[in-house]
Amino acid sequence: MRTVKRSRPLLLALVLLVGAAGCDGSGEESDAASPTPSRTPTLSNVSPSPVPPPTESPPVPSPTISPTSRAIATATFTPSGTTTASATPSPTPTATPSPATPPILEELASTGVGRYLGIEPVESRQNGAWTEFFYDPSAEEAICLRGTRYQVDVRRGSPESVLLYLEGGGACWNFLTCWQTPLAKAEAGSALESGILRADDPRNPFRDWSVVYVPYCDGSVFAGVRTVDYQGNRTYHHGLQNLSAAVTRMRAEFPDASSIVVAGSSAGGFGTFTAYGVVRVAYPEAKILVFNDSGPGFQNPADVEAARERAENWGFGPFVPESCERCQEQFSYLADWALDRDPSLRSALFNYLQDSVLRFFLAIDAGGFESLLRSISGEIHDRHPDRFKRFLKAGSAHTVLLSPAFYELEIEGITVAEWTADFLVDGPKWVDLVDP
Repeated sequence: MRTVKRSRPLLLALVLLVGAAGCDGSGEESDAASPTPSRTPTLSNVSPSPVPPPTESPPVPSPTISPTSRAIATATFTPSGTTTASATPSPTPTATPSPATPPILEELASTGVGRYLGIEPVESRQNGAWTEFFYDPSAEEAICLRGTRYQVDVRRGSPESVLLYLEGGGACWNFLTCWQTPLAKAEAGSALESGILRADDPRNPFRDWSVVYVPYCDGSVFAGVRTVDYQGNRTYHHGLQNLSAAVTRMRAEFPDASSIVVAGSSAGGFGTFTAYGVVRVAYPEAKILVFNDSGPGFQNPADVEAARERAENWGFGPFVPESCERCQEQFSYLADWALDRDPSLRSALFNYLQDSVLRFFLAIDAGGFESLLRSISGEIHDRHPDRFKRFLKAGSAHTVLLSPAFYELEIEGITVAEWTADFLVDGPKWVDLVDP
């Protein structure tokens, strides 16, 4: 993603993305989409660059926070849907660490990635099968890009099996992309019911699971922690706070979840890198699987200035583990780092080989994008062939999890839905599938 001031062709590409099928959950996208500045793209990418941390960095994590305990405010929901927060924080019940606790936990906790766990809603309401929880924007914790209120949606199914789904919706990192020519979704809305969120489709492997739907409205792919001023406009890149509010709600609703899938599409796919860390800190002993839909984590290595702006304005750098040395090359290698340290982790990556939305943001041609996708994901697969597998489909469309294509798209006779079902149980159809 080049900064627009440096590249007029990229500005045109980004504006074209605004007209792409971005926030409707269809997953369809066309190179021929006409520019429509009122809509936002479904993708953003973030990768730490080897630049010094910003002067205004997030606070140092408190030494009193451990991966197994955290003082949080409790909330009591009344039948009317309002919430009364207790004045005295209470300890969160957590499991006592056991030999099953993965060795990655202490290192994740030391980065402070779990420091915002404990953000509570102030009211709720029922919307069909979903309960919608709302957060106070005046607290400036969980909040959308321009200061509007944040929400998290929950649909209850199996209390042991929980899907945490991160919505997509663009990215922004300066005045031009956040305000003048907005390229990121800036409002939190209700959960969509398509693709893997359809509880009435017998083909859906998640139909009986509980779902925590995490709306996207922070512009920073669920990684930011900064409040910044863009030419007089107070702007909240609070992606990590929003994500942490959702995981806090998940822990309150499903404290005994033993199987958790962290999934996301586009910007939400990039968000799965951060979300895995927050969920692992919140659930030290649960089995966690990650499904990254079209958010592979890499960027154009030549796009140095855009990477610098994102690192400065989003402030995600301190949450990258120091021992993840290759994360300085590409954020994609965080998956490799986690697989090395969490023996129960399995990770799935879906992507179109020449994804046009990603190519626009990366300012890279089709061949260059495909080469990066194949080489980086291939390297991670080669190191973890049994626990990292890909479904890389020929074409230039974008995302699959909320698309009808989830049930129809196939490679070697295996549909994405069948592949996903076996991903959940490590079955025979969960194999590495890459179109020639």
